[in-house]
Amino acid sequence: MLVYKSDISYFSGKVEAYLHLKGIPHEVRDTGYFGFLEIERATGVKKMPAIALPDGRWLYDSTWLIRWLEDEHPSPAVRLEDPVQEFVAFLIEDYGDEWLWRPAMWWRWVPPVAQRQVGRRIAREFFGPFFNGPIGAWFALRQRREWLYRDGVTRRNDGWVQQLYRDELATLNRVLANRPFVLGQRPTWADFGYMGSMFRHFGCDDEPSEVMRREAPAVYTWVARMWEGAGGAPGVGFDTSGLDALFARIRGDYLPYLEQNASAHDRGAKRFDLDGATATLRGSVTTTYRVHAWNALLAQWARLTSAQQHEVERLVGDLGILRGGARVECGLPDVCELPVTPGTAPAIRVRTLLGQPRN
Repeated sequence: MLVYKSDISYFSGKVEAYLHLKGIPHEVRDTGYFGFLEIERATGVKKMPAIALPDGRWLYDSTWLIRWLEDEHPSPAVRLEDPVQEFVAFLIEDYGDEWLWRPAMWWRWVPPVAQRQVGRRIAREFFGPFFNGPIGAWFALRQRREWLYRDGVTRRNDGWVQQLYRDELATLNRVLANRPFVLGQRPTWADFGYMGSMFRHFGCDDEPSEVMRREAPAVYTWVARMWEGAGGAPGVGFDTSGLDALFARIRGDYLPYLEQNASAHDRGAKRFDLDGATATLRGSVTTTYRVHAWNALLAQWARLTSAQQHEVERLVGDLGILRGGARVECGLPDVCELPVTPGTAPAIRVRTLLGQPRN
């Protein structure tokens, strides 16, 4: 299989770490501008990572492509057999994928040194050795506007976005100092959900990686362990101790964000205001993909029996927001249907120069 990736891409690192764990033979290709066009022709979306299978079919969307690969390569197992444990891992993965995107964007595109370095690198990757300075500066400005200052981040909550990274480090460092992976003795979806931001953004970019080394050395070691593809012990040793602060952020901020985003989408609003337990966002952009994330969580929750739902709540706290939640039609299936045949486009297509910032 051929993996279209970028060495600074949030979700590319997540997928490559999974392939390392599984020992799945693959080649990698730096995506670049023309690679994006090839991905779009095959899948209908200009997003990476994407995987071209030997039979001509394609995989995309990190959450669902690694689940397809899990079916094809079940050992060493990442999926958890117990439905309660599997739901908790899925919930943490979803949080890591989507909620940590803002702080990852902040630490990459706000500090002046970081924005210059990464901007130039992206420009060189996509357009070669010419005009790296001007193109990189334009791209850094585009990222700050798109993902931060036109998406609910202001001078009033700028510090909260920055601090969220340190809060995650504090939680994870306590946990990973006592066990090798987030939920026990081997990697689960929870580890891969955190890997997106913690590796390519926080663990590799200069400023946040120095913060990680100094404030959370156990997390820094875990990042290397995940990238190496360490499988851990055969047993799960499922353990949620030390994760109370994380679960509070999920209950108090992330799930209300998903619900309010879905509600805004349902009534046709392009923006909405979030008042969470710690997060306040004004004019956050309504995002179709995160309606899909809300629907996917509701679908996973509905698969649990009443007794299993109560057991999940014993572990993570009250999830009445899911018990009372309603699915919102967004044009995307609750579970991404993979693989896709080239030319079979999904419902949402957004064309931009350097990938689609939103879908």
